[in-house]
Amino acid sequence: MPGQARPAGGQALWRTLCIGLAGALFAILVGAAPVWANVPASARDAVQGRILAQELAGGQGFTVLHVWGSHYEMGYAHGYLMADYIELGYEEMMSVYGSYWPAVRAKVSEWTFRPVEIEEELQGILDGVRVHYPETEMDLLDLKAANTFGDWSYSFACRSTCCWDEWVAAPWTTISVRKLQFPILPATLTQQWHHVICAWQPDDGSPRWVNFSQSGNVCSSTGVNEFGTIASNHDWNSSVGPNYPDALPRASATRYSLTMDLGPDPLTHLQTVFAELGNYHVATGGFLNYYVPNGGAGVIKTSKSSGFYDFRLPQPEWMNGHVISTNNSDIDGKSGISPWVNYYNSLDPGSGVYATMEGLWDVAYESTDLHIAEIGFREREDMTLWFIGRLQYGNIPRLEIEWQDLFPPASGIGDDGPADSPGASLAVSASASYPNPSGGLRSGPAVTIPIRLSGASFQIMSARHPPRLAIYDSTGRLVHTLTAIHRPRIAAATEPGLFIFQWDGRDRANRALPGGVYHYRLIDLPVPICGGGADAGLRGRIVWLGE
Repeated sequence: MPGQARPAGGQALWRTLCIGLAGALFAILVGAAPVWANVPASARDAVQGRILAQELAGGQGFTVLHVWGSHYEMGYAHGYLMADYIELGYEEMMSVYGSYWPAVRAKVSEWTFRPVEIEEELQGILDGVRVHYPETEMDLLDLKAANTFGDWSYSFACRSTCCWDEWVAAPWTTISVRKLQFPILPATLTQQWHHVICAWQPDDGSPRWVNFSQSGNVCSSTGVNEFGTIASNHDWNSSVGPNYPDALPRASATRYSLTMDLGPDPLTHLQTVFAELGNYHVATGGFLNYYVPNGGAGVIKTSKSSGFYDFRLPQPEWMNGHVISTNNSDIDGKSGISPWVNYYNSLDPGSGVYATMEGLWDVAYESTDLHIAEIGFREREDMTLWFIGRLQYGNIPRLEIEWQDLFPPASGIGDDGPADSPGASLAVSASASYPNPSGGLRSGPAVTIPIRLSGASFQIMSARHPPRLAIYDSTGRLVHTLTAIHRPRIAAATEPGLFIFQWDGRDRANRALPGGVYHYRLIDLPVPICGGGADAGLRGRIVWLGE
């Protein structure tokens, strides 16, 4: 977990210790200005988003978050909450693709992005990141290039399938599975192993949707909307054909297909999407799977020469026309594909043998999967989502999430706090951090910061929205964001809960920081702090002696 104490590795030089101690003492003696004088005011504002769950180690793992409001507000919340990882991902991309990046930017600068609100979301993301990293060199074009990574770096063996009607038993009416298979990229790109599930709740009436991607992405290679439609893209003759400068990236097209004005009848959505996308060239050839539940599924074919030129429907020769699958070939759909063909052939509804989420999942997994997403659909806005993502070694545990848990009513549109706890507040008591000063040869490798929270909404906060601890240097620059190494599982509203944070003197990229005065602040609280002003009990100072 971020913030967990790093094992001591060797002894620091006495010269480093002395310099770090001298710098720390100098800062204390001259009365360094409070760090909050240098932090932009917007860094303390409420954002319309919430991290619902997060498990990371060395930058790898998963984050689940919910954002709501206008498209800019959603983007800003995403950028603000995920700033560490968006900036880290950008730095890693520069280190690997730096020499190629100007050509990528030049290509992306001419592409068309839809929906047009993507521009607002990306601007919001950039502004949210800049709160924490005002010195970032990243701009909107860099974000667009990162969002369309799959349009200039191709996959090789994706698989998807969808089944419904007589092949599926209650409570499901449709089950869909998407396998994104992608080659392992250079290990320096650690954010390829940080899987982000972001629930987007716009206030303009467009569909709610969930993106399975990485930090900072508003385009999609795999996503699902409130109608239960899972959209994804597959490669096929991806680079064959002319390059139209105004082409629509397929990652943008996939996102657009989920959130355009689709109308109330899901069985018309495929035709609606195909007709709209037919107005554009496409940047990358292949397939856009558009698996609408209950028989509305199809596969849209794309080529750089002809754009979005055709679509394939389920074929009666295979499973009575109630199953559709996609690989990386232009198949006719009249027979099954691996890895599910044998599983489908084993089904026998007359004998009570139906497709299940577990059954389709079990035959889907391969070590080359970057991620697998599965949707068990009951009805609109009532579905179960399963997800697994690849790490550098192994995978994250399978996440099993109900749709409504991604859109909790405690984060209603336009709210700055939980709607189900009006007037609620938290009480904070912080014990002294120890040891303080910390670091160096005598004080140990980490500082421990215990904080107790109590109040009317403590149970909600502890279970859904654990706070984090931001670490700032003396200039006000955010250097790390910590999650608690200990937090209470269940607590009564009147019983304080103990959160313990540890910091080892390193930044979010695991780089050792110099000795000096650092400040911390508790962030991501779901309700206001009672008494003493907005920041009461939230802040503290650490004297770090260096390693």
